[in-house]
Order: sequence, then structure tokens, then C-alpha cells
Amino acid sequence: MVDGRQHCESTGTSNKRLAQKILDKRKGEIAEGRFNLPKSNPPLLQEWAEQFLGSVSHPNTKRTYDSCIQMLLNFFGDARLSQITPDRIEDFKLSRRRDGTGPATINRNLAVLRG
Repeated sequence: MVDGRQHCESTGTSNKRLAQKILDKRKGEIAEGRFNLPKSNPPLLQEWAEQFLGSVSHPNTKRTYDSCIQMLLNFFGDARLSQITPDRIEDFKLSRRRDGTGPATINRNLAVLRG
């Protein structure tokens, strides 16, 4: 974990002992604060949604996805994709259930996020 985020990379070796040494070195760099991941700038949900809808060609599918995206935007607002966590998704599901929405519809709303 680096800054609360999981980081994975290959050691480039099949030798288990050497791979462990490389891992230990990385852990030392992290502990000393010398290992920095590049900063990312994930898109806003709105930006991603516009791009995603642009990639859908069938009008009926686009209309269905647009409806699902509107539900997501109403709940998540101006969130970045990285801010849509499992806890926030559970909150979305609870909110939709309180509104009387069925589980299948909620799952279809969330399926759009998988693209």
C-alpha cells in the first residue's frame, strides 16, 4: 500500500528469493517516503458518461444507458470515478431501494459503470 492505495508491479524475475529482496527494498522506500506514485487525475463521472454514451451506437441501448446514467449523476453528483467507492455504491443501492426501485433495476443502473 502506498498512500492508502494498492500498488502492484512485476519484479521481472521468477526467482522467489530475489523477488522477496526486491519487495523488501520497495517496502523500505515506502517506509522512508522515497517511493512516490505518479498523481492521477481520474475523470468526473459526467465526463466519463458523455464519452461512454458517445461510444454506444444503438439508439435504444443509448436511451437505456442515458436513463441509468442520470440516476447515477443524481446520486453521485460531481464525483470523480475514483470517489465512487463500494461504500458509496451501497449507499446508492439503499437510496434506490427506499425509493421503491427493484433490485434488477438498481443492478442495471450500476452495470453502466462497468462500461
